[in-house]
Amino acid sequence: MKDPGLDDREYQKLVRAATHFFVSEDGRLYRRGLDSAHKLVVEKSQRMYLMRASHDSHGKGYQLVLQNLRYLSETTENVS
Repeated sequence: MKDPGLDDREYQKLVRAATHFFVSEDGRLYRRGLDSAHKLVVEKSQRMYLMRASHDSHGKGYQLVLQNLRYLSETTENVS
């Protein structure tokens, strides 16, 4: 149903933008990923919490990344 406050051009723009999103069966809003990896839409007020929780659950953040890079470089050295 078209909002009477939108002209045809604005309505088409809204419809085009809306096709990039969907609501899952459990009611969560996702953005369709170009590479088929859908992304959960998170309210701005919850983003920092999720980033901290993700960081904390992976241990030491950037140190884990460095550890993984070292491991990968060691494994590729052993292959050659």
